[in-house]
Amino acid sequence: MKVKYTPTALKHLAKIATYIDDINTRGSGERWIIRFDSFIKSYALQNTTYAAYKHYLLSKYHYQCIVIAFTITDNSFEVKRIIYGPHLA
Repeated sequence: MKVKYTPTALKHLAKIATYIDDINTRGSGERWIIRFDSFIKSYALQNTTYAAYKHYLLSKYHYQCIVIAFTITDNSFEVKRIIYGPHLA
């Protein structure tokens, strides 16, 4: 299944990668993104369903959640939002 990221999700990934670079060695944020993308692809499987997330904002849009909010349509797994820190991003 194809994995897609919304502009919002990509912005959040960039912020997280910058933070990781700031607290670790240069390039660690990019390596984290590669591992994160592999993790997401491990969930983007055909004929798999996930429980709807119960958060009021995310459930309003019928998003599903692991550590990210996503939708599955046709043959695509689209990352909508990435939840990090103490609240929704």
